[in-house]
Amino acid sequence: MKPLLGGLDLVLAATLLGLAWAVLFSRGRFRAVVLFVALGLVMALVWVRLAAPEVALAEAAIGAGITGAMLLAALPRPGIAKPRRRSRLERAAINTAGAGVLLLMAGAAYLLLALPPGRIGPGPATLEAMEASGVTNRVTAVLLNFRSFDTLLELAVLLLAVIGAWALGRWRPQAAAEAVNPILLTLVRGVMPLGILIAGYLTWIGDWAPGGAFQGGAILGAAAILLALVGRPLPDLFPHGLLRLVLVAGLLVFLGLGALPLGLGLLFLQYPPEQAGGIILAIEAAAALSIGLALALLVYVQQQRAPGPEPPPGKGEPR
Repeated sequence: MKPLLGGLDLVLAATLLGLAWAVLFSRGRFRAVVLFVALGLVMALVWVRLAAPEVALAEAAIGAGITGAMLLAALPRPGIAKPRRRSRLERAAINTAGAGVLLLMAGAAYLLLALPPGRIGPGPATLEAMEASGVTNRVTAVLLNFRSFDTLLELAVLLLAVIGAWALGRWRPQAAAEAVNPILLTLVRGVMPLGILIAGYLTWIGDWAPGGAFQGGAILGAAAILLALVGRPLPDLFPHGLLRLVLVAGLLVFLGLGALPLGLGLLFLQYPPEQAGGIILAIEAAAALSIGLALALLVYVQQQRAPGPEPPPGKGEPR
């Protein structure tokens, strides 16, 4: 069994490196995006082999799914000309970047091999502090207790990304409803309740099993994107004020609950062990809603951009 798993690991590693190289050196943007999505899916398998199912879920849903949809929506309209040859300066820049990445990987591998056995990662320190974390899942304890500043800043960065994207384009309500494929409509109607249920379940079990706010939020974002595919985007279904409130709710709840310990003489985000579990669950519930809405809005604003004119011959981009 071990030789088979070792062979699988070698295949995954070689495929991952090959796809990464193909994405960098692809001459067509559409091809590069498709290869990027494939790279995300293979990366999710790699995280599974590394016993990190939480990261694998986030990589498959956000890294491959929603990010791939955003990149596809941002592609310009295709032209009819042959692909443009890269200049010597562009090729030199790509080769230099590739060589730098290889050197960084070699340095990281050397540092990992130089560490003494049993000293890789914060495992021992995490296990010693688990009783005070309020949860039993080590990943959730690290993300929302031991290193909660990082997660708080991640939510802030995601919110700023949505604000920046929507500052460049205003929402245009849908025109007259177009005919929707009945098969797609039936599929969305059947998948939507299941997706919301799975999102809530993943958020809830994050305290003791693989899951959490980012995984649940990714599922909610995918469900909202499905609604847009059948002509029912969220900005046309709900008041914009309500959507803004949900968008900032995750960050505001995080800040508010993180400030509660200050009244008890503790530090910011230093939750009392007796209430830590409930506080973390409340933060994850609010963050999942905000993350799902933010991911959907990032895709919506790409779809709402009016397509530009057809590129003239000789300056097109092949699909």
